[in-house]
Amino acid sequence: MKTFRKGGAVLLTLCMLLCCMIPAFAEEPKPIDLPGSNVGYLFDAETGTMTIVLTHGGKSGSIGDNPNSGAMIPDADKVKHIEIAPWVTGIGERAFAGFTGLETIRIPFTVREIGDKVFDGSGPLTIYYDGKPEEWTEIELGAGNERIKDAIVIYGSFEDDPGEPDIEPTVEPKPENLCRWCNTVHGDSFFEKVVAWFHGVLATLFRR
Repeated sequence: MKTFRKGGAVLLTLCMLLCCMIPAFAEEPKPIDLPGSNVGYLFDAETGTMTIVLTHGGKSGSIGDNPNSGAMIPDADKVKHIEIAPWVTGIGERAFAGFTGLETIRIPFTVREIGDKVFDGSGPLTIYYDGKPEEWTEIELGAGNERIKDAIVIYGSFEDDPGEPDIEPTVEPKPENLCRWCNTVHGDSFFEKVVAWFHGVLATLFRR
């Protein structure tokens, strides 16, 4: 009976370990290509944040023109914030047409050209620019961009040095999304924590 209980405990432990490790191997979100561009985007519907990222292994890219009256992405009117990753070099004509609810946009110093009539809408806009005022004025700005000219611009807003561009940008999984009790085990990495926890459980079982 005692042996049976030990075997059941070990089996239960293995099942719990498997359930814990499955989220770690879950597929990460993949950027969706922007039409006419060599960059892509991720959209967080909860926060209304659209993140422009490099795709296809490129070391730089630009947001293409959006000549149609429609927006480049579905539900564009729900986008409140846009984050443009470093090493995006340009924003095309009417790139954000249809983004009528946009409140803020973060632009890296690598952007050197902004096309005509980039934004729809007339609400207040705040621009976070990673650079100096003189660098902002050097950007080639197209016609019909009164909303940009009237925007509040905050300079040097990126907290970290962007360094080299990502080859394949991804979204890192948050530790809190993994099994909570796994994160309580000591170790340098997630797998070391799991192994240490597993060894501890087995040692406790076989000491009885």
